[in-house]
Amino acid sequence: MQCKLCFVLLAIVTLSFGLSGCGSDSSDCPNPNTLSGFVYVQQNAFDEPDKNLDDDILVSDRAQAPEGFVPLKGAKVTVEETGASLELGERGAFVFHPLPAGTYTLVIKFGDFPPVRRQKSVCVEST
Repeated sequence: MQCKLCFVLLAIVTLSFGLSGCGSDSSDCPNPNTLSGFVYVQQNAFDEPDKNLDDDILVSDRAQAPEGFVPLKGAKVTVEETGASLELGERGAFVFHPLPAGTYTLVIKFGDFPPVRRQKSVCVEST
């Protein structure tokens, strides 16, 4: 029971840290004023007949795809608030720069599938 509690607490702390955005320490903001990351899709997402990728898309800061996921090469990613867009390459990477600090909505469009929206934050380097 104690191990389960420790695991739950660790998961909550990890999730809280990951969702908190940038703190006052500049090391918390490795790419100031930059919206960047990688878009991955579950490997079996296109095998399902539902024609909806919402539960299959992952936006990550990590260059290594998680197990069971692959880069979503060829998808169009648009920053809803600015209209800036690009097409994802082999690695599924995107970079939008410069942007003021805040939370932005990425609209991910792939083929005939409905668009998928994900939010991601931009931090600024503290002075």
